[in-house]
Amino acid sequence: NIGKSSLAAQFENNLTMMFEATRRNLAIFQVPKAGEPDLTWSRALKYQDMICNSDDFQRISIDTVDEAYQQCFIYVCKQAGVRHPDSASKPYELWMEIKAQFKEFVLTFREAGKGVTFVSHEKVKPLITKAKGLKRDDSPENTVKCDRIEPSCSGQVLDVITQICDYVFYYHFKDARRAIMVRSPSEVAWTACGMGETF
Repeated sequence: NIGKSSLAAQFENNLTMMFEATRRNLAIFQVPKAGEPDLTWSRALKYQDMICNSDDFQRISIDTVDEAYQQCFIYVCKQAGVRHPDSASKPYELWMEIKAQFKEFVLTFREAGKGVTFVSHEKVKPLITKAKGLKRDDSPENTVKCDRIEPSCSGQVLDVITQICDYVFYYHFKDARRAIMVRSPSEVAWTACGMGETF
């Protein structure tokens, strides 16, 4: 509740695709509107056609990317006649189809000249890394353990957004004030700035 959705909506000519049904009370341009059915994948595809063929909105916020992927997952599984890819006759192919459809959804906005903002919650991921300058084996004295904050979305989604995001910010509270972390000291959070020394 720090205000991720409201912050993302401050981009000029922004439309939020609100996949989180509980966030309809925000005073932002969003679909679906209050009182309309939740945003399923098939409905999101229809909205996408309208958005890409309109000049009214130049930036799309996908809120949250976690829920957007979940709707894509449900849709593709339903099309394949299964509840989960692991119960399909060819599970790997179905997993790849889900990822491909999600990636195509995102890239279609970009190809239409629309900017895309992804909103996600956070999770803490334990990391084990090799200590610099030590031998490359797995003995405890050659490893460093730490926790890193990263988006709560699945690995499939992270694969997609890691490839296409120019910036990854961590919006958090620092000393009881809102702050945006652009680069992370000591890798405490997953942040990325693909535009060189812009900041």
